[in-house]
Amino acid sequence: MYNEQKRLKERERFFNVCALKRVAAEAVSRSFEDIVHFDKLGEGAANRAFIIRMRDGFSLVARIPYEVTAPRRLAVASEAATMTFLHSRGIPVPVIYGYSASPENPTGVEYILMEHAPGRSLGSV
Repeated sequence: MYNEQKRLKERERFFNVCALKRVAAEAVSRSFEDIVHFDKLGEGAANRAFIIRMRDGFSLVARIPYEVTAPRRLAVASEAATMTFLHSRGIPVPVIYGYSASPENPTGVEYILMEHAPGRSLGSV
């Protein structure tokens, strides 16, 4: 792979996992203790996604942009606002439960918390 170490470094993000789980639980009116599963869902060109499952079977997705996504603050806020607007117009996109366009929060990173849409990913079809 061309410049593999450089490409891996571009996708590296350090964040507080417990804090992300806590804000995710709060965003959907649950307690931290309700979380029974936290795992990486996948990686894309601009984000890393995690699935968070609750004791009652409810799940949501936490997406964290890579450092190379620029400008991260605007990208996160714009995506969250766009998806919220589309959902309000009846377009079937995931519901946004919360987001932070700034890393100045307990998690230490920007994030979007959204509805988990079950089914097959487009990449597997």
